[in-house]
Amino acid sequence: MNAVGVVAGIGGILVHVLALLSLLLIPVGIVLVIAGLIRYFWPREDDPHTILQRRYAAGDISKSEYEELLQDLEGHS
Repeated sequence: MNAVGVVAGIGGILVHVLALLSLLLIPVGIVLVIAGLIRYFWPREDDPHTILQRRYAAGDISKSEYEELLQDLEGHS
C-alpha cells in the first residue's frame, strides 16, 4: 500500500469517528440547551429571592428586614 492509501484510510476512519461523535454529542447538546432554557424561564421554588418575597408577603419579616436581606442577596449574586 502506498502513502496515499494509508492517509486515505486514516482519513476515512477519522470521518467515521467524527460522525459517531456527532451522533452522540448533538442530542446531548440539545438536551442541555433545553434543560438550561427550562431552568432559566422556570426558576426553582427554593430560589433565594422567591423565598424572601414569600416571607415578606406572609408577614414573617418586616420591610426593613426584607430590604436588608435583598441587598445582601444581590451583593452575593
